[in-house]
Amino acid sequence: MLNEYFDKSKEKELKTEHYASMFDYIEKKLERATLNFFPLEGKWYYSCYKRPDDLNKKNLPCHLYDNEWLVKMLKKDQNLKIDDERILDFIENSEFFKEAKKEYTQRIIKWQIEWMKQGGDNWLVPEGYGGDFTPIMKDYDKCFREGVLKTLTYIGINEEEVEEGLERNANIWRDIMMETAYFNEFEGLLADNVFLKPNHQERWLKYRNYEYYMNHKQSVDKYGSINDDMLISEEEVNELELFLGLKDKVKELKF
Repeated sequence: MLNEYFDKSKEKELKTEHYASMFDYIEKKLERATLNFFPLEGKWYYSCYKRPDDLNKKNLPCHLYDNEWLVKMLKKDQNLKIDDERILDFIENSEFFKEAKKEYTQRIIKWQIEWMKQGGDNWLVPEGYGGDFTPIMKDYDKCFREGVLKTLTYIGINEEEVEEGLERNANIWRDIMMETAYFNEFEGLLADNVFLKPNHQERWLKYRNYEYYMNHKQSVDKYGSINDDMLISEEEVNELELFLGLKDKVKELKF
């Protein structure tokens, strides 16, 4: 009976008394196929910028929300002899598939963060940063975050999922990028032996964390973790702004 099903394209050809158990069998088969379908790493290729439609596994990252394409790719990749409508129903309604796809999407986001952190190229630099990105850039941390978001949404990753990935993986990029941003901004002063107030770096980073939270509060609250610097009092904010020479400046919190 199972072999008979896979030789035919429509479930209606099955006898009704076997339908329920057959449906369960196909569901399990599709779940096993799903486990083998999504790569265990999140690497993607430059070709995804063009979002090519051909059924090639390397195009998967730029078609994660195209269910019709996913049906064809899953069927081809896993050599499934199952009706397209049944596969589509599974992709649209199976929590198992949705979770597997979500975790793969998060692997892509983490890979992108690590790729950029290690100096990898071929990512999109946000507007306002001169069209180029170098390790000596001022506001290195801001450009880095926006670059992850801009690059991955450009190839089709959902913005909310990128926000989730940025916060889930904040421990591997945010602190080091903020420290680099500080060094980039003040290294010239330090090299010229220009006096900086005691604890300047510590207080600058404290304010940077606070500023980050103000700009990304919704994502941090939902997906990330809050540190003490993000929750400083209004009084301490005012003191830091005076200390850092920001009190008289109009702050545009657009991290």
